Amino acid sequence: MKPLLFKAVVLLPVLCLTSLLSIGWVAFPAIAQTLQGRGQIVSGPGQGSVVQISLTINGNQVTFHSGPSQGQTAQIQNGVARTPDGNVWQFAQGRRQVTLYSGNRVIVYVLR
Repeated sequence: MKPLLFKAVVLLPVLCLTSLLSIGWVAFPAIAQTLQGRGQIVSGPGQGSVVQISLTINGNQVTFHSGPSQGQTAQIQNGVARTPDGNVWQFAQGRRQVTLYSGNRVIVYVLR
């Protein structure tokens, strides 16, 4: 067998498999993660109080199950989600720390 033909026969299946695997990663939807945590009101009404939150992150979408934006869904863009109620949620540290900016109130949550 000629060297060029041999390379084509050997490399073609590898290239096809690589292409199929890369398509597969794009085709599969993101896995949703439901996270809970506690937060502390660092400024505004209730300053110093400890509060709880539960939310689900699915790709770049967050749905709040409890807390100030309960029942609302928002897109996370550049680490920030803005809910229809006007709250701004900033995600950091691999989305394990969330800071809520709501009017003059700021709450910092740690999720697990």
